[in-house]
Amino acid sequence: MRYGTQSSQETISPCGGIPGDTAKNFQGGRYNKMKYEYPAVISYDHQDRVYYVNFPDIINCFTDGLTLREALDNAEDVLNLMLSNAEAKHESLPAPSEINSICLNAGEIVSMIQADTDLYSKIAV
Repeated sequence: MRYGTQSSQETISPCGGIPGDTAKNFQGGRYNKMKYEYPAVISYDHQDRVYYVNFPDIINCFTDGLTLREALDNAEDVLNLMLSNAEAKHESLPAPSEINSICLNAGEIVSMIQADTDLYSKIAV
């Protein structure tokens, strides 16, 4: 499985624009862990025989899986990892796009993936 972890200053959405506003979750000077839901674009590569998943709103956040179930499980894991890292660094988090605003290519589907960074931080080793 592959996880995207590189950072960049700016990214372009699949429709050619820059992803939406950023949002921080600060309260009382402390960064709060929370629950998130982001759209993921899923495609199947017949040559590689693998499902690819990427998150258009989160720079370099992607993964894959040999089955759709594995790809979705890996997507939840990488989303939690990327968001937990951003929280730990007190970085701005992009607002999730509306599911109907995601531009898809032929053969792609979009699915909302949930992340609970509080729970993830307790179980991640």
